Amino acid sequence: MQEQLLTKKNQELERVNKEKTQIINIVAHDLKSPLTRIEGLLNVIEFSNENLTHEQLELLNKAKKVSVEQKNMVIKLMDQGLYLKAQLRPDDFEAILLINEISSLIDEFRISADQKKINIVEEYYVREVKIVTQKTYLKAALENLLSNALKFSNPETSVHVKIEVNHNSVVISIVDEGSVI
Repeated sequence: MQEQLLTKKNQELERVNKEKTQIINIVAHDLKSPLTRIEGLLNVIEFSNENLTHEQLELLNKAKKVSVEQKNMVIKLMDQGLYLKAQLRPDDFEAILLINEISSLIDEFRISADQKKINIVEEYYVREVKIVTQKTYLKAALENLLSNALKFSNPETSVHVKIEVNHNSVVISIVDEGSVI
């Protein structure tokens, strides 16, 4: 009797833990996307700063710093959610249409790109590809790469987003024309 009760409590704890991890991941993802867009818009304001006063520039820099700090906190929260999972299970992955996901992500960055007159060129050397992945983490990685490509690109240049199949792998490239640091 006591062993059954213990087994039941253990199962309940596992269920609650899984729900907690899912909630952490959902909340972190829902917070990260707007923070990335805010950061991008602040970069656009900074880029077109010829009419800003010194005080406004200081406030802009403070806002950018807070935005980056908050985004980093959310990324840590996402990492913590992954850590809490401890082991990846088959239900942690989902099949996605890669070109649809990347095109949707690019659309989120169009305003920032247009403000800097940066052309985002989509180069897909395959028809639609279906992959099985952890969508949240793939999107977070691609957001980071695309955000940095736009941030460090000079005005009136291009950022190329490429998808190609190389043997049994799908290769995603984000290539900018920014200067090397």
